[in-house]
Amino acid sequence: MPLPVPLYAVVDELEVMHDEWRAYINCKTGELASFSLELQRSIEDEEDPSERPDWEREIWQDCERVLGDPDFILLPSKFDIH
Repeated sequence: MPLPVPLYAVVDELEVMHDEWRAYINCKTGELASFSLELQRSIEDEEDPSERPDWEREIWQDCERVLGDPDFILLPSKFDIH
């Protein structure tokens, strides 16, 4: 079953990724999301987001949503592809 997202969108997402970031794709909707490893570790360590600025709490909530949704799968990094 093809993903409902153009391949160029996935390639674009991977090209702008920093070494310390990971990208995810929703295998049902094609939604792309990327987050820093630092943020993911903070969520996995169950840190309290209330001490972070408002803009970062919004990103935090989005990252929690992605990490908790089994429809999102981790995309390979640029290094995995090479």
